[in-house]
Amino acid sequence: MSPEDGVARHDGTLVRLTVSLPQPALPTRSAGAGDLSGDAENRIEDVMILVLEQENGKYVYRYMTEGERLESTGNSAQFQAKLLSTTKPVKLMLAGNYGDAFAAYAPSPGRSEAEVKAGIGCSFTGAARSLPMYGEIAVPSGLEADRENRFSVKMLRAVARIDVEKDLTADSRSLRIESVRLYRPNDKIQLAPDESFAPESPRVTAPSVFAGAVKSQSPVVTETSEPDPVSVAGIYVPEADEVAEAEVLGADVLVASPVFAPSCKPASTARGLPFLRAVLDRAHAPVFALGGITDENERLIREAGAAGACRMADYARRRGVRQAAPCKYERSRG
Repeated sequence: MSPEDGVARHDGTLVRLTVSLPQPALPTRSAGAGDLSGDAENRIEDVMILVLEQENGKYVYRYMTEGERLESTGNSAQFQAKLLSTTKPVKLMLAGNYGDAFAAYAPSPGRSEAEVKAGIGCSFTGAARSLPMYGEIAVPSGLEADRENRFSVKMLRAVARIDVEKDLTADSRSLRIESVRLYRPNDKIQLAPDESFAPESPRVTAPSVFAGAVKSQSPVVTETSEPDPVSVAGIYVPEADEVAEAEVLGADVLVASPVFAPSCKPASTARGLPFLRAVLDRAHAPVFALGGITDENERLIREAGAAGACRMADYARRRGVRQAAPCKYERSRG
């Protein structure tokens, strides 16, 4: 039986969770960038476990309990908790480094999975000792009594990372980076993504914005400690829906970039067709694709629904031009 007040009791079955983080290829961090070290970027200090039970083919919320931290090594940590045994399929939702997410928010038992996810948000203060994270795992066989249930859960960092770096191949060597200011960040972070993802290899292509978030009037300021760094890496902010913001500000046309790898940037910068489709799903204005567009792949972006393509390096190369001239776009209104 699930507790009616939504809080787990200390009886039941022991569940041991090993939570870990994916290790994406990221630029080398500048010495004075941000407040988090590489270890802190992977630190999982606390975990709240929300238990959902399947009912009529859908998961509904039952209760939550705090995980007890056992040990931490590298980018993983072990937690354990006593959960109520059940033969019904369950889903465990894990909120890591959750800050004030549950200070005033406690889902009522019986809430749907979507309602619970949408309500898990924490405040953004501009700097944090560790990053908010989210992970989940479905257990079709339920939670067996009188035995230890062991599960591995891969977590998603719930913030966006911004890296600013000089393009040393262009005329930017004389540019000095003393600080980076990011204006109008959202003041809250949504821990659970709106988009479904594969728990074994978590990755999302669209931002998730907390419903109660508003734009902060204070910028996020990152000072550099080096006199002239090549890059400032590791600026963390809540996700923002650029498509919605651009349309609110009156954009007539949107450009999604980089879809494919531009000739002037590494292949790892390409965001792919899933990114383009995610932009198209949210946009009302025409969307053009930019980045690595050629005769061979333009057909793909057209089939995805893009209104057109922006091509610079490809055309310049065909015409024997070493570097494409800068483009300028002026709005037709205002």
